[in-house]
Amino acid sequence: MEYSEVDHLKDKVKIVTDIYEKLIAELQKFGQLKIEPKKTSIHIGNRFGFAGVYTRKDFINLEVHLNYKLTSDRVTKVEQASANRFHHTIKLTKPKDIDKELLAWLKEATNLKNRQMNNIVKGLIAGTIFGIVSIIPMFFMTFEDKTKATASFISRFAIGFVIFNMELPIPNWLKGGFVGLILSLPDAIITKKYAPILGLGLIGGIVCGLFVR
Repeated sequence: MEYSEVDHLKDKVKIVTDIYEKLIAELQKFGQLKIEPKKTSIHIGNRFGFAGVYTRKDFINLEVHLNYKLTSDRVTKVEQASANRFHHTIKLTKPKDIDKELLAWLKEATNLKNRQMNNIVKGLIAGTIFGIVSIIPMFFMTFEDKTKATASFISRFAIGFVIFNMELPIPNWLKGGFVGLILSLPDAIITKKYAPILGLGLIGGIVCGLFVR
């Protein structure tokens, strides 16, 4: 069964429609907007969903998706959907509730998924470049099984990718150095070339971390 916006607004006090229309008008200023009415709510998104509208008789519960927990008194409920995803419920009783603060949260929510996708692409690029750069010196080192270079490429690729797509409460450059050092350790043990392998992993990790946003 298909649902429409009208289904969610009928039999409601007029102010609910006023709030909804103001909300949509403001969100459209951010760019492309996708509105998907479902059975119990209206999903709001661009390329990805970032909010949900739950209409009630005389107010709207707006759900905003962020990667951190808001502490505002305006938030009536918080659900942690995953390690880095929080769904915040904010009660809207009048059009004026759609103010600069709320729109700032929504703007941040619209960018969240796009930023995550950008980091995936950046991680793939960084991992590939770091992997290629890292295995070149290995062909000039003295150890029997040169196929170990494949394992080295994979671990270096992992460094670049993971750094762009992990959350730690530390500066990105430090996060990068830590990941680079840890993931380089197996290669250092295999080749017994500890200084160049660990050094390159540390430096490469820090460089990747500096480019994370």
